[in-house]
Amino acid sequence: MNSTTAPPTTPPRPPGVAEPSGFAASAAALYEDLVADGATSHVGTPCGILAPLWTQAENDPRVTLTTISREDTALAFAAGQALAGGRPVVLMQNSGFGSCVNVMASLVCAFELPVTLVVSLRGTGVDHTAENRGMGAVTRTLLDAWRVPCVALDEPGSRAPLHRLDPVGPRETLRPDLPCLTKDELVAHVVERYEDRPIVLTTGYVSRIAYGLRPGAPNHFYMVGSMGMAAAIARGVSSRWSDPERAPVVLDGDGAVLMGLHGLLLEQETTGCPILHLVADDAAYASTGSQAVPSSRRRIRDLADAAGYTRPALVSGDEVDLERVLDTADATVAGGRSTLVQCLVRSGPPPRARVESALPAVAEAFGSFCRDRADGRARGADTTRKTDRR
Repeated sequence: MNSTTAPPTTPPRPPGVAEPSGFAASAAALYEDLVADGATSHVGTPCGILAPLWTQAENDPRVTLTTISREDTALAFAAGQALAGGRPVVLMQNSGFGSCVNVMASLVCAFELPVTLVVSLRGTGVDHTAENRGMGAVTRTLLDAWRVPCVALDEPGSRAPLHRLDPVGPRETLRPDLPCLTKDELVAHVVERYEDRPIVLTTGYVSRIAYGLRPGAPNHFYMVGSMGMAAAIARGVSSRWSDPERAPVVLDGDGAVLMGLHGLLLEQETTGCPILHLVADDAAYASTGSQAVPSSRRRIRDLADAAGYTRPALVSGDEVDLERVLDTADATVAGGRSTLVQCLVRSGPPPRARVESALPAVAEAFGSFCRDRADGRARGADTTRKTDRR
């Protein structure tokens, strides 16, 4: 079990080309090494740095490619493949590797399963983002503690860092046949309509679009990690919120919802914590190379219904359609019941803005907004099962 395969022979440089700093690797070279090493499948949760490997696997009949919404689930799936005689390669970002600690320790390592990991190292080297520094500092330490043989691709004699792999641009716009809004239009509509409510914005393009529209808005909590946890955060806010007619809003993504499905079940596990849960569904992991999200158009709404949300809805039209559905949803939430609106949207170009505010400052501004409107009394969550929800 190792984190990458052994480095290949360095190809000759054209005459007059200087020695690069590290090996100028390509995704194709790394991918071919993995297949040559016996890989029968690629499994994982999309990562922008590793997007070129997804592209290679999608078009290669020699292997299977399975995209799974959570890294720990992907690793367990790969463990099953290994048990059945496969040689899986698991692709993930090291932020998601953090959620794999128990699966690694009690399954893959304990049973000594032949699983190859390719983990992008965020929070190291040129990546100084605050949300990634923690996992960047401990990824190698965890692998060493489990005695997992590994090699970093920027080490002497190895390839260049993975962040140097061939860039992948946005794919063809999804859902061009639908008269629906773009993701940018949906975000703009939501932040304007709900400027007097706390809004939890999922990580990725949703947060970046909202930040570009209203940098540092005090009612915005811009997530830059913890994918799949937006609904849980909003439920916690709601547990201390004193104005049911202006309950917290979540602007989630389809891939994020599937990664954090337990967030839907909080509708059953908490009481008195209503939220308006909006999902921007473009059927793609937009910020990592637009890999397809493994869900159907009706799936998220149906999952919300099964979890106990009140009359979850689907929007596939224009702004007028969205307004009509949101009017109904707002009335439902004002009555103390959560609902979910799955909004089919078209992909657009990557947003230029990034969340540039210091993250503790974002938390303080959002906290002040919430505290100023809270009654200071935690209404508290319990696990009482609710009935008569419709």
